[in-house]
Amino acid sequence: MKRLSKIATLLITLTMFHVASADSPLADAVEKKNHAAVRKLLEKNIDVNASQTDGMTALHWAAYQDDLATAKLLLNASANVKAKNRYGVTSLSLACINGNGNMVELFLKAGADPNTSLHEGEPALMTAARTGKPGAVKALLSHGAKVNEKGRKSQTALMWAAADGHLEAVNLLLKAGADIRATLDSGFTPLFFAVREGRTEVVHALLNAGIDVNEPVSREKNRKLKSGTTPLTLAVENGHFELATTLLEAGADPNDMRAGYTSLHMLSWVRKPDGGDGDDDLAPPTGSGIMSSAQFAKQLVDHGARVNTRLKGGKLHWKGATPFFLASKTADAPLMRVLLELGADPLIHNAENSTPLMVATGIGQTMEAASAGTETEILEAAQMLLDLGVDIDGVNNSGETAMHGAAYKNLPKVVLFLDDNNAKIEVWNRRNKKGSTPYLIAAGYRPGNFKPSYETMAAIKKVMTAHGEKPTAKPPKRVDPYAAKTRKKQTAPKEESRERVDLFNGKNLAGWEIQNNGRFSVKNGRLRVDRGTGWLRSIDIYADFTLKLQFRFLEANANSGIFVRTGATSKKDKNGWPNNGYQVQCMDTITGKVPLATMIPYGAPPFEHESDLDALEKAYKPVGEWQSYEVTAKGETLRVKLNGMLITTATSIKNLDGHIGIQAENGLLEFREIELFR
Repeated sequence: MKRLSKIATLLITLTMFHVASADSPLADAVEKKNHAAVRKLLEKNIDVNASQTDGMTALHWAAYQDDLATAKLLLNASANVKAKNRYGVTSLSLACINGNGNMVELFLKAGADPNTSLHEGEPALMTAARTGKPGAVKALLSHGAKVNEKGRKSQTALMWAAADGHLEAVNLLLKAGADIRATLDSGFTPLFFAVREGRTEVVHALLNAGIDVNEPVSREKNRKLKSGTTPLTLAVENGHFELATTLLEAGADPNDMRAGYTSLHMLSWVRKPDGGDGDDDLAPPTGSGIMSSAQFAKQLVDHGARVNTRLKGGKLHWKGATPFFLASKTADAPLMRVLLELGADPLIHNAENSTPLMVATGIGQTMEAASAGTETEILEAAQMLLDLGVDIDGVNNSGETAMHGAAYKNLPKVVLFLDDNNAKIEVWNRRNKKGSTPYLIAAGYRPGNFKPSYETMAAIKKVMTAHGEKPTAKPPKRVDPYAAKTRKKQTAPKEESRERVDLFNGKNLAGWEIQNNGRFSVKNGRLRVDRGTGWLRSIDIYADFTLKLQFRFLEANANSGIFVRTGATSKKDKNGWPNNGYQVQCMDTITGKVPLATMIPYGAPPFEHESDLDALEKAYKPVGEWQSYEVTAKGETLRVKLNGMLITTATSIKNLDGHIGIQAENGLLEFREIELFR
């Protein structure tokens, strides 16, 4: 479970359907909020439980629209409060989404099951807990809702309420006996969800319920949370420094190293994360509150943090590192100054005898763009370290110096800086244990990044020439990986090696047929879908394939879909959509008739499916941003990826070939780069 707060989300549904007409004037009237028509129809004793094509009844619509008065009229007319639409959604679940306690109470008194669940395994209590309105939660609990009932992936109502910071709902659940130590396979508990989201009041409510503030994540295989993670370290990792301070005040140990490091060590990578393809690719966490990381560092020391604690394990380059050493590694001069004020010793090296200067210039970091710290920042940090007395000619156990580090990170200005500050050429112009001098490292004789940096090579050559030396051209001994007697088994060819079919040429609708007057147009290399009905159908039929495309919503609540392995247009369907097939549905809203990525057979043979809604929340991009689909059809299995993340897998699929299609339904969307591999 990632973020649990209500956000505009993309609902991806792999749907097999067969459309049939339905006569439900009462449901239609409630949907349109035509109260006069509703009363007239009820006076005629019309079937109050008649449903629309998708199973939505008048009572469903009253609940969805939070129309308490109409709901009472319908129940007085014997509306079935337990009726489910085709997605398995009851009126009670819709009322819980709105969080209307009076509506929930009304339905429960009318006989609704307080333990009803959505098709994907979301009990009504979890829905109400996420919404967070105490009236709905209280009503469900008073009518027998199981407080520890688990939904998908073993999540509980307390986890959802805690993650969204709904204090009143949390207190109601705790009073009803909610399990405060319920744990997911990832290691997350209600407390850890609250900490990650920065919900200070909820965190302390859970601590007051009996959780030790220093209670760590227990060690189990495949857990996402690192073993030894505590509420304090998780708060720091997510930039919630004010929350972390309250945890210190509640007794959190600032020197706890069960995760392998202390909170003070963490500040270096929280402030300046490694990774990415550029200086600004990875930003620090947004966090919460107004306390800065520098202010929090002082809070840690005020609460007893030892500023010169050394890491006991980890990668060789970082074993023995102090918080100051790690701040030097990211060239974080402001943090280095704060730590110095707090008593940091700048001369402490790591277990490999690397100095802070060496790691600042690049020792232990093999690519210039894969670690924090720009060249300008590194120059500032390096000058500070020299002013503090760090030895410019230090050599570590691998035979490397600060100049080797500058070569690893491709830093020509740092090369010249070190020479200007009298780095001894007789010390640094030596081969390390792998046989490379700084010049050879810059030439590409290094692990990870073998591309030469000609600018760095030129800087080193300039320095060497000034000292009467010439760069060696003799490379170190290297092992040819292709000379091995045995070779790894070749993997299957990438999909790009298969036949590629460009389904959309970016100019016109060649290869497609517009069905039922659908409004599709092409402009600037993009296929635009403009509301309305109908769909765009490929002329050709495809069986096994990988379909790739990009799309974006041009307005909120837009709705379309991708049809695969689908048949002809239904003559009975007023929208003119296909009569059977599979749909990857795009819906830019969490509300509406299609709840939570559900798969429906519509009278077709049953099949199995699984949708990862956690991945969905993480992969989703907002209106206006381009997103990508990858739909793979192989035999009886269909898989859907959104922005590179696997969302839905369906098996036992019976349609083994059919057309590709694009649906027109609601709002404006654009598609581009539609291609297929088979």
